Amino acid sequence: MADATSREATYRRLPGRSRRFITIADNESQRLWLSDTHILNLKVKWATEQHRRFHLNEIQAITITQTDRGRTQIFSMAVLTLLLGALGLYLLLTYPEIGLALAVGYIALGVAALTLIGLVVNLVQGKTCVTRIYTAVQTEELRALGRVRPAHRFLEVVTPLIEAAQGSVSAEDLDGLEGEAVRASAHAQAAGLRAEAARIHHSEASPHLLLYGLFLLGALNVGTLGAIEYPGRAWVDGLMTAVLMTACVVALVKQRNTDLPQSLQVLTWVSLIVLGVGVYIGTGAVSFFTVLDGGAPETFEFNSAPVLRITMLVLTGVMTALGALGIWDVLRHRRNSAIARTITAAPKPVEEAGPDA
Repeated sequence: MADATSREATYRRLPGRSRRFITIADNESQRLWLSDTHILNLKVKWATEQHRRFHLNEIQAITITQTDRGRTQIFSMAVLTLLLGALGLYLLLTYPEIGLALAVGYIALGVAALTLIGLVVNLVQGKTCVTRIYTAVQTEELRALGRVRPAHRFLEVVTPLIEAAQGSVSAEDLDGLEGEAVRASAHAQAAGLRAEAARIHHSEASPHLLLYGLFLLGALNVGTLGAIEYPGRAWVDGLMTAVLMTACVVALVKQRNTDLPQSLQVLTWVSLIVLGVGVYIGTGAVSFFTVLDGGAPETFEFNSAPVLRITMLVLTGVMTALGALGIWDVLRHRRNSAIARTITAAPKPVEEAGPDA
């Protein structure tokens, strides 16, 4: 018991923390701990624990790469808060004597309040990033350092300890060790690239380009709802929704283990959420307002619910923005990939033979 207590006392908590909840079965949290000789990455998944140790004298590099994940989350939360808040206020002010409307209105405002709290928390936490630690034998992403400020505090704590463990280089010895340092850095970078290449493959993002092109068509279709009617309009709307949902699922499946930028991958998940909101507005909301007005579904007039019309206009703008942003991100990814291939395939310059050759 005393041995366990002394062992625990040798660790101190480092900045950063990560909690990931996707499903009940996939619930994981991560924390970083520091001892005199190593950094411990502790992963807790329900009743199981996984430990990964990085000895201070073996760490070759720690990188922090800023991402757009935080801005995408803030954008989606802001849109959801506005939509739910507008729906809740409209129901409470328009149908104050109908119990069903009051219940749904309060629920919508409650969910809007929760998303607003999440939005504020996201803003307070600051910019997002991906932090990786490199040794000679492994590369690990430190999910606990998913924000820029904790990642920088982490570096401030561990950098002096790593330098002390690995020794310092004097100015006189620096020139002599420069070639060795360059070679070691090149070997570490090559090892990291080989590990990434074995896990990640290149993608031209063709499913994503198709998806966001369909998003622009869908935005045009949603924007004309209630203004342009023609025979078979309901079938066209249903077909467009089914095609968009299928294209979004295909894009999500195809983007796994690819070199697509994280902003594009997150944008695809946001697109799925927006499609879900659109399906709710196009089916459930229409039926709900029909019941409140005491009419049959076939007698419902779209323009009789102003908040629904405004919501559809907002949804049109969101779908247009997503489509344009997605296409721009795909084209940027293709351009950067083409530049990288050009640089890689560039022939080495051949030195011309001198006059004595």
